[in-house]
Amino acid sequence: MFLEQRENERFFYFFFCPYCKYKGILETSIKIEPSICAFCGALSPELKIKRSISKTKCISKLVGEKSNENLNKILLEQCIVMIATGVEVLFRDIYSIFLNLEYVKEDKNLYYRFYRDTRNKFINIGQTIKLFKDDLGINLESILGQNGKDKLNSLMLKRNVIVHNIGFIDKIFLEQSGLDYKMHQPIPIDLDEIETILLIVENCIDNFHNLFEKTNKKRMNKIIEGFIKNKLREVKSNKLDLHCKEDHETK
Repeated sequence: MFLEQRENERFFYFFFCPYCKYKGILETSIKIEPSICAFCGALSPELKIKRSISKTKCISKLVGEKSNENLNKILLEQCIVMIATGVEVLFRDIYSIFLNLEYVKEDKNLYYRFYRDTRNKFINIGQTIKLFKDDLGINLESILGQNGKDKLNSLMLKRNVIVHNIGFIDKIFLEQSGLDYKMHQPIPIDLDEIETILLIVENCIDNFHNLFEKTNKKRMNKIIEGFIKNKLREVKSNKLDLHCKEDHETK
């Protein structure tokens, strides 16, 4: 998270890491968009999922002639695994970040504990929606829409079948998806499905971005105000120490 201020061809950024809560001022001669924390090395949730989308698009472009069916199947399966993992990490990141900002004091950080304790909780869309609603008061279902919810639910279930059952439909998939497929058959995937899922995820990113801006504007202003006040105190304290030292040396 950052805010930009331009002055005399110099760019000043207030940088706040939602993971480790590191904050500081970054000055540059060129306009950039800080996205990696200099302290803990974490990338922003938005950049992570966008990289997953970019990689998925690259893999999907390799899908070629029907004559190489086995290779195409492997590539499509990897598209599902890549974007499904990105979606899981996105939901887990946002959930842990919002909890850490909303319920933990500014000088404390429990993000990593929240993240650790939610392992495997975001591979199920129904459970994800419930966690967001119960713990954060966020109606994820309205953000996704019914079509988005259904598509992401199918995505996560297909990812589980690919990872845990080498891509063949099992009883768990049939029970949880409600789709009319036959057991023991390869999971059906095509490029149109991949493209539809990518559009849904991109729309989800925009909605989360707007939600974060709306819910955290006051909090960010307060963090910035506190940071500046602390820096001013440090400057005044250093000047006072320097003044006392000069008086002592004069005597």
